[in-house]
Amino acid sequence: MFSVHLATILIIGTGINPARNLRATIIYNKDHAWDDYISSTHIPFFFLFFFPIVYL
Repeated sequence: MFSVHLATILIIGTGINPARNLRATIIYNKDHAWDDYISSTHIPFFFLFFFPIVYL
């Protein structure tokens, strides 16, 4: 998780903080906000498991 956090800072300029994203998404409550929430919380975990498999 720490390495994914560091990698996303360099790529997209933000860190991983699902609690902050969830609070804003619930308050805003629009479809594209939920899409952004899912992409910001699930994609880092996907890469966390996908890249080691590709590397091997």
